[in-house]
Amino acid sequence: MPIPRARRLTLAATAAALAFTLSGCSADADPTSSPRPTASDDAAPIFASDEEAISAFQASYGEFLEASVDVTNGGGADVDGLSEVASGQALLDEQQAAEELTAEGLRTKGSASFSIHSVQEVDATADSISITAYVCDDIHALDLIDDSGTSVVADDRVSDVPYTVVVAGAHPAELKVNEKVLWERENFCLA
Repeated sequence: MPIPRARRLTLAATAAALAFTLSGCSADADPTSSPRPTASDDAAPIFASDEEAISAFQASYGEFLEASVDVTNGGGADVDGLSEVASGQALLDEQQAAEELTAEGLRTKGSASFSIHSVQEVDATADSISITAYVCDDIHALDLIDDSGTSVVADDRVSDVPYTVVVAGAHPAELKVNEKVLWERENFCLA
């Protein structure tokens, strides 16, 4: 079933302006799987525990979501801060979605929050870190409005939106969202 344009824009806004050209999800992925550390047993661990890795992910993604909502609350006009919290495809998607919001004369009003459904993978080596998790964006408190201030959100919109998110960087304090892909199978956020 196609996603209506207003609903796509709402999803874009909450996901730090999710781009409308989404890449596919792996059919083999299972949102209930546990983290699979892949760092060498000989190397000193980057994270002392799974909780430390999850905490680093939460901090990175939380900053990303906040910056994304700031951009969309401003109508997509100022995207400068996104490069501090996003890189790669996620940054490109955010910039594209912000451009589309501006072109459509739309902006968001409110806030979004998130929860981590589960961590799929932690890949930490001496020179790079990548953490992949299944995330639920909660957009109940985020409205999409037009130039006149009228809400354009569909009454039946999904407000708990599932994503696969990858944060990456060279050091735990330097993690940025590198990829954010809408989960198009069963919504694990509603389970």
